[in-house]
Amino acid sequence: ERFVFEDRKLILEKSGFKFLNVRNQDVPTYVMHGAADLGVVGLDVLEEKEYDLIKLLDLKLGRCKVAFGLRAGEKLNFDKSKITIATKHEKIAKKFFEEKAMAVEIIKLYGSIELAPLVGLCDCIVDIVETGETMKQNGLEVGPTIMESSAHLIA
Repeated sequence: ERFVFEDRKLILEKSGFKFLNVRNQDVPTYVMHGAADLGVVGLDVLEEKEYDLIKLLDLKLGRCKVAFGLRAGEKLNFDKSKITIATKHEKIAKKFFEEKAMAVEIIKLYGSIELAPLVGLCDCIVDIVETGETMKQNGLEVGPTIMESSAHLIA
């Protein structure tokens, strides 16, 4: 049986279960506060939320990575005294640089992250990459990977 949310309904009831239609970033919050027993969410979202949840199963779906994006032809300069990063993944980026004992300025953005280095807002970006095509179409290259991500069943 297919599970299809109709119109703008946010709760679907099938076979004695309730399925909630929520944003990916909100899944851990619903589970953490007991509004949902289980959730399916990307590992990158779990790392960013830092909630104490149980990862029951890596579903091996929606595979992608959190990686640097650099202007074409540029390399990430880890010798620079301070790197400016634009990202919506603040905690993941901050943790990466803390582990390397490097100074970083993180600029929080909520979308169109690829634009930031092109207009001089930052040195590079940290973003979700599946194929790298969006970066390529915007004059960027995929740089070093910070972490791999895929959908996880959580409780």
